Amino acid sequence: MDFRLYASELFSEAQGLVASRSRLDVQLSAIETDEIRMDVGFSEQTPVITFSYGFSMTAYRLIRLALASAPLFSEIQKVDTLNSSELDAYLIEIIDFIKEGTQGGPHYDVDDRIAKLSQRLVRDADIFFILHELAHIHIEQDKVGTMINMLTWGHGAAIPDLSNIREHELLADILASIWFFFPFLKRAEEHYEKLKSMYPDHVGEIDISEMRERDAGIRLVAIESVFLVQYVIEQVTKRESTHYVDFESRVLVNRNFLLQTFGLKRSVFEPADVILGNMMRAIDRLTM
Repeated sequence: MDFRLYASELFSEAQGLVASRSRLDVQLSAIETDEIRMDVGFSEQTPVITFSYGFSMTAYRLIRLALASAPLFSEIQKVDTLNSSELDAYLIEIIDFIKEGTQGGPHYDVDDRIAKLSQRLVRDADIFFILHELAHIHIEQDKVGTMINMLTWGHGAAIPDLSNIREHELLADILASIWFFFPFLKRAEEHYEKLKSMYPDHVGEIDISEMRERDAGIRLVAIESVFLVQYVIEQVTKRESTHYVDFESRVLVNRNFLLQTFGLKRSVFEPADVILGNMMRAIDRLTM
């Protein structure tokens, strides 16, 4: 895979999702390194988002392992899953690579459907990561908070406290979630209408809210996978987390906002609870 080309495509897609009348002058620096880099630089006149191969591949390996240990939806429930000892062994291998600052393994067979869904989820996770960093730039430049207040329907901080790292991070999650969710929920409705016209006798049995909820559930797994990568890095490297918000807080704040804003049912979080909850328990077993 040409990582720079992949990153460029993601950056273009992420910018297209940003609801802004004035496009920001932002650059993406795709770093082909095993190091896990997640940041945006404001030192230059043009902000630069750093996106590393290491982050993308770590996210992919964790997502793939999570799906292999706990299949997401009913159509893949017949897939043979990894047991807890297998999950721990493969996770230890991933953790060892993170500690060494390298990439590789583990090697194990998965159903083709899990592999394809993993690829989709890591792409979504990468896009959300870029949107999160774009949100930081918007917050930094929107000194009076007008855009923030408008986009978050009053739920966000009208005037962000730029000195408060926690507030900055949580608000960036919220803005990224808005940009990430809204167009895809709309697309789910359009997809439903198309299916209904093609198969009127069958699709009528499916409720549009169920389709939107299913799509939102998959996308939430992608979003929270970004949070999970951060959590694993903190647990494994024992890196100072002063620049981050803890995993549980990010999940709680973002979920509550999505419930208020998009009217999602709480059941939309079930896939993430199963998939990521399983991984969190495994990580805690190995790092406590």
